[in-house]
Amino acid sequence: MLVFLGTVAALALAETGARLWLLSRLSPGLDATDLARAQAAAAAFNPWDRYDPDLGWCPIPSAGGPGITINAQAFRARREFKNPKPAGLRRVAIVGDSFTFGLEVADGEEFPARLDRLLSPGGESVNLGVEGYVIDQMLLRFERDALPMKP
Repeated sequence: MLVFLGTVAALALAETGARLWLLSRLSPGLDATDLARAQAAAAAFNPWDRYDPDLGWCPIPSAGGPGITINAQAFRARREFKNPKPAGLRRVAIVGDSFTFGLEVADGEEFPARLDRLLSPGGESVNLGVEGYVIDQMLLRFERDALPMKP
């Protein structure tokens, strides 16, 4: 019985070592060429995005595409938002992924723009959605780009 358990343990250890060695051979790490290829691929998909060292990617200020406007603050909007926020203004900052960004709809049809119309006058919503974002990127974007605007 001990010989059997020893053999199983040795085989399991050998299998683990072989898998780790193979993994190290298949993914040696990214270099500058790989990063440039990734950036080019992202730009081909969404020409209004660029590499961002904190978030991975983020909208390019004052960019956009057909039916999509990115303002100078890198938010999906046809206008700029005052910072600091005017006294008495209620501001809602909305972070999210492509549903928040409104990837499949024209300017004014994404849900933050519709909320903006419901809050007026006296309130506004800011669309900080970015297509493809996951929860950690949403939090980082909120902390970096929304909190300074005092939502």
